[in-house]
Amino acid sequence: MSDNSARLPSSAAVPALHAEGLRCGYRGRVVLDTVSLRVEPGETVRIVGRNGSGKSTLLRTFAGRQDALSGIVRVSGFPVGANGVEAKRHLGYAEDESLAFPFLTCREHLRMIARLHGLGFEAADRLLSELAETALGQHSDVLVRQCSRGTTRQLDLAAATLHRPSLLILDEAFDGLDREGLALWALRIRELVYTGTTLVYSNHSDDLTNTTLVPDRSLDVEHLTPQFEGVI
Repeated sequence: MSDNSARLPSSAAVPALHAEGLRCGYRGRVVLDTVSLRVEPGETVRIVGRNGSGKSTLLRTFAGRQDALSGIVRVSGFPVGANGVEAKRHLGYAEDESLAFPFLTCREHLRMIARLHGLGFEAADRLLSELAETALGQHSDVLVRQCSRGTTRQLDLAAATLHRPSLLILDEAFDGLDREGLALWALRIRELVYTGTTLVYSNHSDDLTNTTLVPDRSLDVEHLTPQFEGVI
């Protein structure tokens, strides 16, 4: 008899992102307290707030890049954390600091990401072919540490979207892109959203939000200080 203990209800019944009683911070310092959030499949949610208000802390905690002080986070029903392998299979993440390995070429890095998601090298090569006219495509066999910030931005976005994740979390991930690169990646991410990817993001550009990545709703972290409870 097969083990059904890891099986979940149908995808329609499972939120793309679920946080409950979440306390976020570092070194024991609480930055955001008692955050509860449910994001349904296909939704787009923008995280807003002034610099230093906790946006990045919250998004890193959602993505499992930083441990919660308490509470739970689940991606597509699977717990996020040190052992959150299943959750990571459903998740794509990019932030304002590059996560790419500096001593690999862009192609090698994407191939590694493809393998981690159970895809063949051809998935990475096919994406680079699609991006042949971009800075990333033209520098695909250059070491990451030798690439410009704009090229590494594109590489991080390519790595985050290569496996067409169920949930895409972007923390100021468009910073450093030129106008052409911004338009390209906003369009590619919008196409993912149209085909069912859930997007949770923060960005400085209201122009981008108003014209391309229009959120279904926004979460203002200014209301999620340690003195207040924030629930959506």
